Amino acid sequence: MQYPKWLNDFVNNVSSDLGDRDDYSSTYLIGWFLDPANLGYLNNQIDGCYEVTPYLSNAGKVTGIGIEPQLGNQEQSIYKANFDTFFYGREAKMALSGSYNIGAWTTLKEGNSTITRVNRSELARTYQGFRKDAQDNANNLVKQYLKSKSKAQSVDGTDVVDGGYWAEANRSVYYPRSEPGL
Repeated sequence: MQYPKWLNDFVNNVSSDLGDRDDYSSTYLIGWFLDPANLGYLNNQIDGCYEVTPYLSNAGKVTGIGIEPQLGNQEQSIYKANFDTFFYGREAKMALSGSYNIGAWTTLKEGNSTITRVNRSELARTYQGFRKDAQDNANNLVKQYLKSKSKAQSVDGTDVVDGGYWAEANRSVYYPRSEPGL
């Protein structure tokens, strides 16, 4: 399956940020970013209209999948922050469920040697802190994005159009109180 170059580059950057992890392969990451639920969440955040689009050959076979229209740099930053929130939340759940194979003991001492393991709940608490920071980052990116995309309704200070319109039903002229400027 082929993906647009920008999507491959985006996923490779996310993958390199995660480091060498088997549970977050490029295939998994592509699947996460192409999941309509995750893309829909991004659309809800930024009032976007992005959708997963299949690319078809002349014979009608699917040759690739992408996101249309292409995500810009700001949108990619927000999408990456959403993934970070998901990632740290998942890591916290894994720490609490025992997926990290952390035993019941936290400290072993024998002679001059001491071995200390991280407590599961402490590890989960740390990941939850990272998740909260990632969520705050995503929220701030969304606020900045929406602020930069907003446009003024009127730049000259007037939003009233002089005049009226003819109402055929009762054969009279109506003058609206205000109407957005053109």
